Formats: sequence, structure tokens, C-alpha cells
Amino acid sequence: MPLMRIPYTAPLPPPTILPTSAATFPSAVAALADFLRPPTTDNNGKTVILSGAGISVASGLADYRGSNGTYTLNKTYRPIYFHEFCANHEARKR
Repeated sequence: MPLMRIPYTAPLPPPTILPTSAATFPSAVAALADFLRPPTTDNNGKTVILSGAGISVASGLADYRGSNGTYTLNKTYRPIYFHEFCANHEARKR
């Protein structure tokens, strides 16, 4: 199966980095809370959270590249590719 590609048909819109209302720490916390609050009828309810690798390790998930990580301890380990994950039920259970 060939690698999958997400077909973008137009340039992505510019990101909203910081709302203008979030100039202070309390207002930044309020803006984040508003962003994560359940959707209302005046928005489309789509939320994406992109976090770094440190979030998962701190929450107890396995480290991949550290001194006790999967890549270090198991030299034959190969990560699963997205198209393999989609096509193979057993691969999704690993």
C-alpha cells in the first residue's frame, strides 16, 4: 500500500497564536479556558491540541528515545506507519 498523503487543496489559514485579549497571565488563562470549553451554537466545536513529547512521558507513557526508551533497549524496534495502522487490525492492537 502506498504512503497516504493528506490532500490540501488550498493554503492553510494563518494560525491564531495569541488572542489580543490575553495580554496578562490571568487573561491568557481565561482565553485558554474559553478555547477548551465545550462548543456553543456560535462556533463549530473543533479543537486540536498539539503537545510535545514531554507531556506523554510525564503522564506515564513509555519513552522512545531516552536512556531506557524503546529505541535504545530494543534495537530491532520499528515504529508503525500510518498506512499500516489503518490497514491492519493486529497492528492497531500492538
